[in-house]
Amino acid sequence: MNNKLLLLICVFLFLTSCSEKPLIFTSESFSAKDLPMCKDVMCPEVLIDYVMVNGDEEVSEKINHTITRTIINAIYIGEQDASPAATTIPEAVTNFIKEYRLENAEFPAMAVEYFAEASMTKNRTTENVISLQLDHYIFAGGAHGYGATQYLNFDTQTGEELEYDTLILDKTSFTALVEKKFKEAYKIPQRSSINSKGFWFKEDQFYVPNNIGFTNDNLIFSYDEYEIASYAEGRIFFEIPIKEIQQYLSINVD
Repeated sequence: MNNKLLLLICVFLFLTSCSEKPLIFTSESFSAKDLPMCKDVMCPEVLIDYVMVNGDEEVSEKINHTITRTIINAIYIGEQDASPAATTIPEAVTNFIKEYRLENAEFPAMAVEYFAEASMTKNRTTENVISLQLDHYIFAGGAHGYGATQYLNFDTQTGEELEYDTLILDKTSFTALVEKKFKEAYKIPQRSSINSKGFWFKEDQFYVPNNIGFTNDNLIFSYDEYEIASYAEGRIFFEIPIKEIQQYLSINVD
C-alpha cells in the first residue's frame, strides 16, 4: 500500500469518527424575571428548568426542537383549539404573561395570580436511548391548577422521538402484559373488569397510555389527570422491569 493511499484512508477514518460526536447535555433555565416586560411591572411567577443537547448537529437539533415544543405546549393557556404561536421558550413565557394581564384587565374583580413551572430531568441515557421526564404545573384560575408528568424518549442515533407506535412491536401481546401488570399494581383480580375498582377506562377496555418513559431499570406508564380517574386520585402510574418487556421494543434500550 503506497503512502498516498494510506493517507487517504487515515483521513477518511478521522472524518468518519469526528462525524459521530457524543451527545452532551447542558442544564438551562428561564423565568419571567428574565423578561424586560417584568423588570418594572409585576409578573406572574414562571420558572422553567430544562436540558438541551449538543453534539451531532442533526441529532441534537431534532431533540432540542422536540424539547422546546413540549415545554411551549406545557405552559400554553390560550385558545384550546389553537396551537401555541410561540417558537421559543422566552416567547412562550411572554405569551403566558400576556394572557394573565389580558384576563385580569378584562375581569379585574376576579383577578387571580397565575403561576407556571416546568422542570425537566434525565431519566435514562444509553448508547441507543435518551429518556427525559418533564414535570409541569400551571395555575390560571379555577378550583385548582393542572399538573402532569410527560416522558420524551429519543433514538440517540437519529434524534427521532420514540413514540408508542414506533417503540412497541407486538402491540396486542404488549397490551395484554401491561394490563396484567396494571391489575397487579392496583390489586384488581385478573378476571375482574378493569373498571371494577373505580377506574374510568372507556367501555371498560384497558389501553396502554401514550405517556411512556424509562427509568434506570423500568418502563414507566403514566395516565394524565382525569384520563382514567378523578382529580382526587392524583397521578396514576406504574412500572414494569425493562427486562420483562425488551422483547416488545423496537430498539435495544440497554
